[in-house]
Amino acid sequence: MTRLWVDANVVLRFLTGEPEEMAVRAAHLMKRAEAGEISLFISPLVLAEIIWVLKSFYRYSMGDIAEVILALVTAQGIEVDDRELTLQAVELARDAEC
Repeated sequence: MTRLWVDANVVLRFLTGEPEEMAVRAAHLMKRAEAGEISLFISPLVLAEIIWVLKSFYRYSMGDIAEVILALVTAQGIEVDDRELTLQAVELARDAEC
């Protein structure tokens, strides 16, 4: 199976739908990963960048960010280093904002 390293821009296009043309391409990649055709690897640094952009530029709440990141990290075809530690970190950040 092909393993692709994904940068923050691909994930941000998928999550925000902006710009539309790039979002469509990102969604296609995600669908291929979900179907088991490819595996998408997202590094911890890329996850941190995604969180920072969603918080600072798009003004998402940490609760909303946690919701999308948790869904992303646990999605079929998505790989991250130390998945359990990543999930715990996102949940702690979400809970600290409350």
